[in-house]
Amino acid sequence: RNYLKVNSTSHQDVRKYLSLKYAKKSIFKDIFRLSARKILVLNLNDCDKEPEVKEYDNKQCFGKIDLNLLLQESVKEQIHQSPAVFFSGGMDSAIILYLLHELNLKPIAYTYDSSKFKGLEDDVKYAKDFCKKLGIEHHLIKATASDWDDFCSNLDYPIGDSALFLQWVVAREVRKKHTVVFSGIGADELFLGYNRHKAVGFYLNQPFLRKLMALFSYTLPRNLPWGWVKAIKVFRKKRLFLFHELQKSEVFDTIQETKIESLPDVIEHEIQNYLVFDGLSVNDQACMAHNLECRQPFLNKQILEFALKQPEIGKKLLKSIFNENSALKPILNRKKQGYGVPFGAFFEEERVTNIMNECYLNLKNFVTESEWKRLFDFPKKYSNEWWSLLILKSYLDKVNGNK
Repeated sequence: RNYLKVNSTSHQDVRKYLSLKYAKKSIFKDIFRLSARKILVLNLNDCDKEPEVKEYDNKQCFGKIDLNLLLQESVKEQIHQSPAVFFSGGMDSAIILYLLHELNLKPIAYTYDSSKFKGLEDDVKYAKDFCKKLGIEHHLIKATASDWDDFCSNLDYPIGDSALFLQWVVAREVRKKHTVVFSGIGADELFLGYNRHKAVGFYLNQPFLRKLMALFSYTLPRNLPWGWVKAIKVFRKKRLFLFHELQKSEVFDTIQETKIESLPDVIEHEIQNYLVFDGLSVNDQACMAHNLECRQPFLNKQILEFALKQPEIGKKLLKSIFNENSALKPILNRKKQGYGVPFGAFFEEERVTNIMNECYLNLKNFVTESEWKRLFDFPKKYSNEWWSLLILKSYLDKVNGNK
């Protein structure tokens, strides 16, 4: 990688990275990233010929309509003896773990141990209970400050998501006994399981609100005051409209410009953006760092076709299939929980302060002084932003040869 030259980091690119947690454009000079569903075609008989970029066609799938069967077949196609599973304690990985167990493959579950963090204890509890009910071998993996230093030395590309570090630590443990691991990634994007999807669904059903937002699409601040958010919530009395969740995603921009007209459009957008540049990139970096192959049964061609034809918010289809299963039911009905830990969780308090100061000194030109003040005044509130800054700083230190 030494021969690659890193592009000069621009203010705009950093702002997008901090907003979305990922950067779409390659940060390497003269190196470009392929978009989702694009294939690079090389002519091996004529190496001097310019490679072609073609669109991947996913429209010619078989006409199967039973999602349960599609999932079973997808898992069978990717079978590996005594498979490992990244098990977060959430619904998606629990379903994959369950299907492997039903095939008598004796899967082994690996979970990051977040039990010491307030508000994250449930992940471990649900994971333990599920594995105990089914008699599945289960390993809890902890992370330390020294793990962070090892992670930084192997950081391949900056993604402002603490999940990248957690997945890297768990993948390292998995690789000690396995060469293949299964993941539940993709279900949230295909079956609209994130909180922001509730906001998008509400927005699509409110023509007046859509016209209003379109009218102010280029003048509306990205972070609306709480009063505005509260005012928008009154459109629904009982069901919380998470408008601030919508703002965190690039969906906010595209929906204002009327590029998104339906739920299938939302799924396509998630595939083209968040799934590729965050979810799959996290999976790929964490696993490839340890020479571990990751398989994702939800990202089956036919399952994608099914999701696009029968879109529903909140993963209702998945829940309806497995809701009668006594082992899965508690996990299916639990509150949605993100995968990550608070900023500074692995460090001594003094080191956290030093890290924050170093981030400021190295990246102060990319964030306004008023924003820095908010970040320093409320570090817990802006935990995600601090993770993004720290990972970006750590990556730039690595490529610039700083220690």
